[in-house]
Amino acid sequence: MEFVCFGELTDLEKAGIVIFVAAGVILFVLGLILAFRRGLWKALAGGKYKEYSASLPAPLACILLGLVLVCAPGWWLWKTFPARNFSFSQKPWTLGEIKERLERESSLHVELKGQAASFTLDRKVSGACASNVLTSICDFYSSKLECAHSRKTRTFAIALRP
Repeated sequence: MEFVCFGELTDLEKAGIVIFVAAGVILFVLGLILAFRRGLWKALAGGKYKEYSASLPAPLACILLGLVLVCAPGWWLWKTFPARNFSFSQKPWTLGEIKERLERESSLHVELKGQAASFTLDRKVSGACASNVLTSICDFYSSKLECAHSRKTRTFAIALRP
């Protein structure tokens, strides 16, 4: 997962990730604080799901639940943005074709100025998200393309260099 992909999430997804991580850190720290109190290791915290049940000492339950809440968003992001989510390798692709696919499959808007739509890529390009793909294209073809990225409007503007 590339951190540049975090910008393509909706505000609700970003808020959910922040809440999960914050709650996880709080529970983890609470578990560490409770771990130094002797009497609390005898108190069991229990949970049940369908026919499965478990009872753990309260400090250990807080630490484990905290770890789960911190790691779950990372796992979700890894599954949402796999390393080669977008791959353009089967044929020579033009920026116009890449723009169509990325806009169809992501929330990013690509603005091609002038003759940029007919610019053909002569190498394989892949990335975890649309921003990642366009950033790698702009970095590799920096001598031929001018690129501007607005995170606020989620827009990439690409033009040919004169």
